Amino acid sequence: MDGLIDFLKKPSNDIDRADELRRCGASALVNIGSQRAVNSLLSLLENSDESVRWYAVDALGDIGDKDAVIGLIKRLRDCSSKIRSKAAYTLGFIADEAVVPELISYLQWVSETSDDECWSVIDALGEIGSKKAIPELHRFLAKSNGYLKEKAIFALGKIGDESVIPDLIHILKTSSLDSKGTAIEILRKMQAEPAIPYFLGILENEPYVRSRNDIAGVLGGFQRERAAHILPNLLALIPTESGQYALRAIFGIQQNCQFYNYEIFRKQLPPVVSPQPSGASQHPFILYDFPNATTVKVFEHVDTYITKTENPDY
Repeated sequence: MDGLIDFLKKPSNDIDRADELRRCGASALVNIGSQRAVNSLLSLLENSDESVRWYAVDALGDIGDKDAVIGLIKRLRDCSSKIRSKAAYTLGFIADEAVVPELISYLQWVSETSDDECWSVIDALGEIGSKKAIPELHRFLAKSNGYLKEKAIFALGKIGDESVIPDLIHILKTSSLDSKGTAIEILRKMQAEPAIPYFLGILENEPYVRSRNDIAGVLGGFQRERAAHILPNLLALIPTESGQYALRAIFGIQQNCQFYNYEIFRKQLPPVVSPQPSGASQHPFILYDFPNATTVKVFEHVDTYITKTENPDY
């Protein structure tokens, strides 16, 4: 252990290879992952060499031990902006809301001087997910720097602030593929119903297969009946090149809602005609065995949605 610490401090006389070798040494300490490794890395946060401090912060983040939090908070006032930024970013992944006041204080300190540092703190506040950060993050929605504004929107969405749903939808319509993917994931976690029509548009028109596949999973993941109203739209997409993704969304929605559209499943599942019990209604019915659901009776003359009920006679 002591040898690794000494190696991180001075890995080689070859300056060009020093960072590469420090990366290897830090990785070795991460793999050890013991309390002693954490304590050794914390001691390196006070090293005079900026590169040593940076790799110590990086390794502490990879280990993820909460004992590192206090040492990382101190680095928010490091003389190097790179170390401050790295420490803030790392706190977002290993700390809890107890550090939010420190991060907000740091954000206020750098808000007019360093966009890069703001980016790291905003990202950290979004990862921690404390509602205490909402007022401070809202200040960045008026920023002229579009990238910082987008970061603040994403952070607020991760926290669950529904006021940014329109902003996330705007990103869906106008931004790059990477930003669009982040917005989709956040809206999925928020179960944001206002985004459903826009998700449907992506499923129908998006040229990237991965985006259509992601959207199918998102639509299929809406809980209960939130996305049920678009089932006819999805059914209309089945003959198109988006058909397989539409079907995936349909199956997910109907499983969550526990009701099924006869027209879809008449095409998908082999029916088993059940004999009429004596004294029963004269309407013939077909039984379908749906995965993860009890048997659903679908009457031949019904072309709308059949809801699963507890009463076996309905």
